[in-house]
Formats: sequence, structure tokens, C-alpha cells
Amino acid sequence: MLLALLTLGASVLAQTSTPLTLPLTPPSNASLPLSPSFASFSLEFAFIPTFLGNLSSPNSLSLSLLQEITRRAGEPPSFRPGGITVDSSEYDVTIPEIELDESSTGGIYRTTYGPGYFSTLSLLDNRTQFVFGLNFGNNSLDIALTEAQAAYAAIPASQLWALELGNEPDQYNAEQRDLSTWNAQTYTEEWVNWTSTIQSTLGLTSPRFVALGAAEDPTSSALITTVDVVSDGITQGNTVRAFSQHMYQYSTCDPTRNALAILPNLINHRNITAYVDEWRPQVAAAQSVGVPFFVGEFNSVSCSGKQGVTDTFGQALWIADTMLYGASINITKMFLHQGAVLVFQSSIQTNTPGFSHYDTWFPVPSNGTGAGASPSFVAYLLLAEAIGPSNQSRIAPIQAPGNLADNLGTYAIWDPTVNTTAPARLVLLNMDIYNVSSPSPRPSVSLDLSSLVGSGSVQLKRMTSPGLDETDATLVTWAGQQFQTGSAAGTEIIETANGANVTVYASEGVLVFLSGGATAGGNRTGGGSTGGSGGSTGSEGSQTSGARRTASIFGWWRH
Repeated sequence: MLLALLTLGASVLAQTSTPLTLPLTPPSNASLPLSPSFASFSLEFAFIPTFLGNLSSPNSLSLSLLQEITRRAGEPPSFRPGGITVDSSEYDVTIPEIELDESSTGGIYRTTYGPGYFSTLSLLDNRTQFVFGLNFGNNSLDIALTEAQAAYAAIPASQLWALELGNEPDQYNAEQRDLSTWNAQTYTEEWVNWTSTIQSTLGLTSPRFVALGAAEDPTSSALITTVDVVSDGITQGNTVRAFSQHMYQYSTCDPTRNALAILPNLINHRNITAYVDEWRPQVAAAQSVGVPFFVGEFNSVSCSGKQGVTDTFGQALWIADTMLYGASINITKMFLHQGAVLVFQSSIQTNTPGFSHYDTWFPVPSNGTGAGASPSFVAYLLLAEAIGPSNQSRIAPIQAPGNLADNLGTYAIWDPTVNTTAPARLVLLNMDIYNVSSPSPRPSVSLDLSSLVGSGSVQLKRMTSPGLDETDATLVTWAGQQFQTGSAAGTEIIETANGANVTVYASEGVLVFLSGGATAGGNRTGGGSTGGSGGSTGSEGSQTSGARRTASIFGWWRH
């Protein structure tokens, strides 16, 4: 693999660097130790075979992209086969793989799957942990029990981390439940009854279910929250292994919300942290009963995203900032949703059938776009290398100095396997808006890290593109390489900033290695089996330090 080491001296800096001071040891608001697979995926249940392929024809693009993440994280991302199509699913042993019944508008109203569905899951790295969805929406315990039995028979016990009963029960309609009585208490009673029956029938003696998976933001008007079901005694049945709620900051589901789903609103550090902070009471409620909390499904814009917003490089910055801040408030894992054909269509939705505009990659051509990684994919590479493979990394948000605080996402990571007396890594996300058409020169901020490393140097990797609204994934790079076709293309560039001055240009992110140095190609730790130029980013080029370059809570996620 080609590797370029770019050394940049402090003398080339034209602007004054702002000193940044970090705590040498994790502060009181630092997270619990993070799982290397903190950044995981939720895939729409009906479209798992489309994303992954099958034994005779694996989707090499998907598997290659996942390997790029795994190599850097040290373990594969966890997978949640779930979403709204799970609540109209049914297992049928006579179905070879999957059959989808579609409405006249292209929505999926029934998903029937057979043994081949599980063979598709076996294409993933054999260390992959699954949260497997069961049908709760059809109100048939027999259907859910049959699905659970099939899952436990087909997925190795070491990989089936949990079952999840239903999807977004706070959104059920009158055909699914009696809405006059459907609330947190009735949900809790029914959920405990079903999960206890399934767990007993399967002969499971320890908790193996993810609870809730609610859709609504946890405000005072929400129908069901983790705080509610904990208060209603949901853990008394000894079936809860984790709590989950979903998170969609913006939406295209109706015109009013669609008008708000624009890049300046999305790429705003203050907006992101204020939104994620709404989940703090839910995390605390889960921790009060000794159970981890994760965001089991999330993305930036619900109802399948929005062209010109979620299919841009800006989505990568949003993913990175949202996940890093989520990790800092002790969300155990976050499962970014990969969607496909909308389950239902209505006259007020802006999107039509096809793969979701927020997807991190398109496994097959869709909506006039070819198969390939999206501009947002590189966020997962930054996250994987930032968190690292140790299972001991802890993260805390750092208040950026002065007027930088509003839009410079700053996160320090302490990793005792790298350094026991100082932070190991630092993530800097400059959320200032710079579009492809914006005039040069590109604005930047420069930070002085000499309080940590003296007059020495630091290494860094850069996540960048010609602009926030860039939609061409071949022009979006991580450490100088683009991944549009599934694997790294171009020369990997690890920058060295002498004098410990690091420059971050508008609308880009930087991972600084304060201790131990950067590793070419990522962490390259371990490996399970699976079934299956020059860093230039266009006319503007990627930006460098001081110069423009033209060339798992409580350990429960571990077995």
C-alpha cells in the first residue's frame, strides 16, 4: 500500500494558533470505556439480502467496505436487522431466501423469509454481533416465537447478542393495537409477557432482549420512553439486556419539517449537542437498573433522507459529531440506519421508492446513482480509528477556546494502552460552512497543542472534501484516500505537524494522534473470517496543517 508522510513546519502557518489545553487524565464527564464497534449499523430487515447478497453471489462492495471499518476498529460493527419491515415479517421454512409483497405505490407491506436469509448473515465477519428483530406489530406471539426459534437455530450463539421485539411501538396504528389504551404501561405488560414466554421456550436463563426501540424524541409529550418503562417495572421479568430508542434529528416526512432539513441546520455543533442531550435522562434511567442504553436506529433526516443534504460530505461531519457526542454521554452503541424502499407512501412525503438518500453506501444502483460508497462513509473510518481497538478508550467533549466553541467539535480520547498519563487522540470537527462553490481561500482554525507535546510534533489524519455539499464520493477522502468502489484508492497520507500546531479547515475533520503515532491503514488488529490519487480531492484539494496540499458499557458487548 502506498503511504506518504507529509511533514509541515510551524513556520508555514500564516495565522496565530489558539492554545488548546486538555486534561491529562479522564475528567469526571468522561465516558465509560467504549466498544470498538460503538459505530454500528441498522439495516432495514427486508433488504438485508440486497445489501449483503447471498452465498452464491455476495455483494463484494458491501463486504469490502465493512472490512475497511473492521480493520481499523479491531472488530466488525454490530448489525441490527430491523426497521419498520420487521413488524410485518414472518419466517417460513419453505421460502428459500426472502419474498417481498409490495403495494401499488412501491411500499413493502409483508416480508416473508426463510433459511437463506440467515445464510446471507453468515457472509459477515464471524465476530459480528447481531440484534435480531422479531415481529411485534402483527400482534401474534406465535409469529414472533417462530422467528426467535429460527434465529437461535441459525445464528451462532456467540454472535446472537440479543433479540428485539418490534420496531417503534410508539408509532403503532389502530390495526396493530388498541390506541385508546396503548401507552407505556400496557406496552410494558405485553412486552414482558411475550419476552418471558419466548425466553422460557428457548431455554434462555439470562436476559436476551432489547427493550423499546421507540421512535419519538424523549420529550414530555412522548408516548413511551425508557424512563417510563423502567418506572413501570419492565426489568422485573429478567428479559432486558439493553434499552434502545431511535434518533432522527430532522425529517422529510411532511413539508413543515422538510423545510428545516437543510445543511446549515444539520451541520451545526450546537444543534447536534443540544439534540443528543435530550437522551441523557434515558441513559440515566437505563443505568439506574444496571442495563446499557443504545441508539438502536438513527440517522440525520427521517423518511429516507434528502438529496443535496444527506448524500453530501456534510452527512459525514454530522455522523462523526453525533456519534462522538453520543459516546460521551454513555450511549453504549449507535446503529446508523441503512434504508431502502419506503414501507409506505403518502402524498406529503418528498421521497419515492429507492435506497435512502442517507445511506452510507448503495449496494446496487438506485435513484439514478450507481453502486458505491456515499460521501458519508469516511466518517466510519474516522470513528474506528478515533475509538481504537482496546476496549478501554474513554471520551469527553472539550470546550473549544473562545469563539471557536460554537462550531468546533472537540473530543479527547484517553486510551491507557497507548498512554496512561495523557490523552491518546484528539478529534477536531470544524463545522463552519464551506461549500464547493465558496470562494477561496478556505477559512480555517489553527490550534496550538504544545501544552501536551511541548515543542515536538503530532501526527494526524484528515477527513475532507472540496466542500460541505460535495456529492461525489471520489472527491471525499480519509487520510488522502477515497473509498467509492469499496476499497482504498490513492496514497494514504499521514501528516506530521511540527511545533504541535494543527490546522483544521472549514467543513472538515481531523484525527490527531497525540501519543503513539498513526498507523498506516488503521489499527489492523485481529481478524475474523468472512464469507465472502496522491490525496487530491479536486480543484480545491484537501487541506493540511499549515499548508494547502494539492497532491461497551460494563463489558457486556464482549463475550
